[in-house]
Amino acid sequence: FFGRALRDQSQSMRESGSNVMAAFEERVAQVQLIKAFGQESRETAVVDAASWQSYRSTLRMLAIIFLLVLVLTPVSCVLIGYAFYYLMMQVIAGRMTLGDIVLLAGYGSMLANPMSIIGSTWASVQASVAGLRRVHSVLDNLAEPVSDGRGDGLGGRIKQLEFSGVAIGYGATTVLSGVNMSMHAGEMVALAGPSGCGKTTLIHSIPRFVEPSAGTITFGGVDSRAVAPDTIRARVAFVFQNESLFSISIEDNIRYGSAGASTAEVREAAAMAGAAEFIDRLPDGYATMLGRRGARLSVGQKQRIAIARALLRRPEIIVLDEPAAPLDPASEAELLGTLTALARDRIVIIVAHRAGTLAACDRVFFVHDGTIAASGTHAHLLATDRDYQAYLAQSAAEIPA
Repeated sequence: FFGRALRDQSQSMRESGSNVMAAFEERVAQVQLIKAFGQESRETAVVDAASWQSYRSTLRMLAIIFLLVLVLTPVSCVLIGYAFYYLMMQVIAGRMTLGDIVLLAGYGSMLANPMSIIGSTWASVQASVAGLRRVHSVLDNLAEPVSDGRGDGLGGRIKQLEFSGVAIGYGATTVLSGVNMSMHAGEMVALAGPSGCGKTTLIHSIPRFVEPSAGTITFGGVDSRAVAPDTIRARVAFVFQNESLFSISIEDNIRYGSAGASTAEVREAAAMAGAAEFIDRLPDGYATMLGRRGARLSVGQKQRIAIARALLRRPEIIVLDEPAAPLDPASEAELLGTLTALARDRIVIIVAHRAGTLAACDRVFFVHDGTIAASGTHAHLLATDRDYQAYLAQSAAEIPA
């Protein structure tokens, strides 16, 4: 009974503690926004409420422990007292001697210590069980796709990526359907379309972050479901829309995912991404330690390091989710030149909004109304597709040139 109570309350106490930390960290991260809108008092009250909830949860845990002691101590004393009474009555009746009592008491003391250790261990492990429950509540919902066993991996270099009748969604919601695309090594292609149309979902299906609910995605004719995700991801490099950097050195961030890369290779990747120039200007160069999420760098600098990290892996497919968004026109032109050079022997996929980026690509796939509505060169789509024209006009109004 008390084991279950301790376990459940331990879980509640951990959840309350996590809520306090989450509330505190979120408000520290958004401190400028809070001050700008004059909401200091309100947010302080939110953190205080979460803190008091955690405090009350801790008090309930202490109350359960106190109740446990209050209930079990008298019961144990009564049982011990009754045992001695019974044994003494046996001595008075002549059925036992005092020597027998001393012997039994010795045995009892020898048993008491390990039994108390077992009991205290069982009680203390309940808090750990509660933590393990929380871990499994997350892990059980992160089922990783596996190979269906129809193939043992990819063969040579990936020279073609094809989507055939693909439908993708989340749960019962379908985001895209009837997607048909074919991409080949030696070309740079773009995915364009209004915000929220499903471009990011589409590229996330390439390394099997998202599984299609219909249709097939093939790498050089091999169905992606016949290949383990790790095998695909080892040959596909991603540059995410939100720069993902660790609070380690710049060199270690670039080398992330390519632990065996030499210093020369790291510098070469940085130069290809246009990051070498600003890194060399830093006092500690490549050894510069970054703050949390790369707080010491500008958005554009963080993006270039993320691109260098992807290039260092020498992937056969490079996927970039709006890589030019934080860059100035000169840096964008430099990056596009680098990507064009890389596309000579691999597939480069760019999610983009800017007309300049789209024009630099060999082909553009226009995502509209839940499918690939049109494809072709930027100039061709601009001349023939009214929806594409309207999309570019809206993008030009929203995005600085």
